[in-house]
Amino acid sequence: MAVPQEAAPPLTIHFAPMARRDLAAVSQVDRECFDPPMSLSQIQRLWYRKQRFNWRVLRVKNEMDFPLPSSLVVAYACYVDHGSQAHLLKLGCLAAVRGLGLGRWLLLQVLREMTRSGVLEVLLEVRESNFVARRLYFQHGFREDGMQPGGYPDGEDAVLMSISQLQGQTVQQALRQQHQCVRIAQTAGSYTLEDRHGGF
Repeated sequence: MAVPQEAAPPLTIHFAPMARRDLAAVSQVDRECFDPPMSLSQIQRLWYRKQRFNWRVLRVKNEMDFPLPSSLVVAYACYVDHGSQAHLLKLGCLAAVRGLGLGRWLLLQVLREMTRSGVLEVLLEVRESNFVARRLYFQHGFREDGMQPGGYPDGEDAVLMSISQLQGQTVQQALRQQHQCVRIAQTAGSYTLEDRHGGF
């Protein structure tokens, strides 16, 4: 009788603070996601200012059958925490893994960190033409506050978005429900998601 083969363990992706070794990989994600992108030297200078800028990555624990280049960082976010107010500056995923829910997971984890640090209001800007990102933010409690004409170097308008009551019961309940749904969906697939802090 043939011995049944064990199912391959799923890929594990960690939410973690960005490390020095991630600089080149984060630069690669930035080039794929943003126009204009930051240079590697710009990212490095900002990363060294850790007291102001918070950098977070999704890092792959192994590469088994996952459609990735040599980099093990698949997504990153950067935000500034001013105490009661935070500004989400960047959030992007490699093109190879878009559509898998990793951007949603990363956003949820960042909002969770902001909640724990006492942030009340979250601000961000997004290109008017980036309907995918606008929908993602809207689904997680952000509202569109207006436009900044010519907010990008190529002249495209920026949509200003915010969460005004991050600590509010309604927002927190919605985020917990979304967190649970993402956990169920992703662990049922080809990879699992882990973080350093436990549940939402």
